Amino acid sequence: MGKTLYISDLDGTLLNSDALLSEETIDTIREIINRGEIFSVATARSFFRSEGFASSLQLKHPIIVYNGSFLADPITKETTDHIYFDDSATNYLKNLLNEHNILPNVFSFIDGRDRVSLIPDSTKEYYLKSRTRDKRMRLVNKADDLYLGKIFHYLCVGKESELQEVYDILKIDPNLYCVFQKEVYSHEHWLDIAPKEATKGKAALKLKQLLNCDKIVAFRR
Repeated sequence: MGKTLYISDLDGTLLNSDALLSEETIDTIREIINRGEIFSVATARSFFRSEGFASSLQLKHPIIVYNGSFLADPITKETTDHIYFDDSATNYLKNLLNEHNILPNVFSFIDGRDRVSLIPDSTKEYYLKSRTRDKRMRLVNKADDLYLGKIFHYLCVGKESELQEVYDILKIDPNLYCVFQKEVYSHEHWLDIAPKEATKGKAALKLKQLLNCDKIVAFRR
């Protein structure tokens, strides 16, 4: 019998409404793993904000983070299969967002570590409050300082009406992957922008090949 890769989302699936793992969930997943099954998670979260859950669940295999921008090993802490924007895409998005007066949170690798560059304003209050101990945060004062390093993700936070027009432009771009939705734990809308190859689905296929599995069973609410 071939091996099966079981993958679950975190927010809205494994995590409860308080963004926590219940004891029942922890016990269930650990039991699955102890039976020898291959279990992983795929999340929009960073590895920094996922590794605690991975540790609680005693995950042994790489997890999918940043919506598929790379894989992260919960044991060694190493990341692989990075997907970045090229220079033309970076310039295009920078100009488009500037035209619409949107200051995104910019996710990039700077000096070998993933950072989140942002300009604090009223739209970032919830985001920053929930990340007070997050060492990735890089607060800047000028828009040009947002776009440093090897960029792999943009997050635009704001009202639905403010982000809808930009989403309508970007969603038809064949080189981009965009997700526009109301944030699970707050009233804000979030627009995630990534290279077209950076999806949970495509990352799951990479993980399936890496672990020599024959099929994938995915869980998402």
